[in-house]
Amino acid sequence: MSKSIGNIESYLMGENIESYLKRLDIFMDINEVVEEKKAKYMLSIGGASLYGVAEKRAGSSNKKHLKPQVNEVAKRFKCRLVYQKEMSMSEFIIELKAAPQSCEFGEFLQSALRDQLVAGVNDIDLRKKLLTESRLTFDQACNIAQTWDAARRQNEEMYTCRAENEIAASSIQHRECQGTSVNERSYA
Repeated sequence: MSKSIGNIESYLMGENIESYLKRLDIFMDINEVVEEKKAKYMLSIGGASLYGVAEKRAGSSNKKHLKPQVNEVAKRFKCRLVYQKEMSMSEFIIELKAAPQSCEFGEFLQSALRDQLVAGVNDIDLRKKLLTESRLTFDQACNIAQTWDAARRQNEEMYTCRAENEIAASSIQHRECQGTSVNERSYA
């Protein structure tokens, strides 16, 4: 397969695996990948996340009898323990998407992710903003949270630059008040 028709992105943890595999199968059919190579293409195109899932599933069938079965309620409880803490917003969203891989939320997955994103953000003002949105989806919540985080960082940068400029201006004024100009001091 030298030139492929169309493209497909790598699998992202939290994404519906069945839907991804159907799209991947269509991609391989269009590009006429022979049956013997489909598994290898799937693992290479799917990226590290899909490879990790496949590796865990393949390995778990051999070790299944060694591991006790974890209750669905316990799995979902662990998913609800994902909070932003010291992570950037992007890292938090990735962590959030990765958490429910074995929780079997089904159709409820997007709502569960949205709820945990709102509950798990550090910024109280961002949480208030998210709570004011009616019919908020997970994608909308991610967009608002990432925009909010970028604006916060940009504001901090602007404030820092302004403070540094004010300190520099104050220092220059202080020197001029002492009777020495900036030019005289720099060459003295």
